[in-house]
Amino acid sequence: MKSPQWFRYDMKVIPDQPLVLRCTFRKGEKECTSAVLIDGLPVAAQKPGAEQSSEFFDVQYPLPADAIRGKNRITVMMRAKEGRTTCELYGCAVVKGRQ
Repeated sequence: MKSPQWFRYDMKVIPDQPLVLRCTFRKGEKECTSAVLIDGLPVAAQKPGAEQSSEFFDVQYPLPADAIRGKNRITVMMRAKEGRTTCELYGCAVVKGRQ
């Protein structure tokens, strides 16, 4: 089965707090490359985790203050690069970041 070209989640946030998006991916995917977008704005890219030491690994993406200012909810989208598939996501959460 071919992986989707994109998927999205609507997630709650605490406005005006430093937050990070913590995602859990599976190691060893060779054909995936995903752009990470918050409300349509690119914030990062995720490539295969071949260098990771365990089967699953976490990546933390700091959420830009402008992306969450005055909001209670954001849309997180993972979109595949042209000709690729999205990286398999096994967990996703918005958590408090460091100040």
